Amino acid sequence: LEGISETIRSLKALKDVHRAMMSSINTGEVGKAADYARSVLTCLKNDSYENFSALHKIGYSMQRSIITIRQKTDKALKRLCCRKFAALEYENIIQSYLALDHLAETMNVQLCDLQNDENDDEDDTQFDSFGCIDGLASRINRYQFKDIDSCLHTAVMEYIYASQQEKEKAAAQLDVVGAYATMNLGEIVDLAEGPLSDLY
Repeated sequence: LEGISETIRSLKALKDVHRAMMSSINTGEVGKAADYARSVLTCLKNDSYENFSALHKIGYSMQRSIITIRQKTDKALKRLCCRKFAALEYENIIQSYLALDHLAETMNVQLCDLQNDENDDEDDTQFDSFGCIDGLASRINRYQFKDIDSCLHTAVMEYIYASQQEKEKAAAQLDVVGAYATMNLGEIVDLAEGPLSDLY
């Protein structure tokens, strides 16, 4: 009877850790989430848990959770690289990357799923298939270059729009609004979609 009670307590503790992992994923505490994931997977590897059907659902969902943690960690790093400095985020990100790399090396879990349709609407610079720590330097460079390009693109767009507004204002003052309206103003809508080189 004592053994059964101990098993029930262990099962409850495991489910509590899994809930804590899911909560940390939702709040963006990816470092904690990755550590919780490591604890859950370590427990599930124990032979004594194999016969508990109540744990099968948790086991099946863990691979998706690991990929989600990796994606959220990459997104957190991207935010950090976009001039949003936050010292505590460094610890959060590195803690997650270290735990995820450990899981990939010791438990053969996948850290990313670049073929998944859910990523189709994501920026093509967002995710990669490199190891978390091994790919950190290239990931930072990629995010920073993307941010610089975005800033330049925004600056050029603002200059173009400001110039067009000045032309419209001058045309109104000269009472030739009708003539100005025939100009190719429709291009304004398409400017945001063009590459920076075309804007220059």
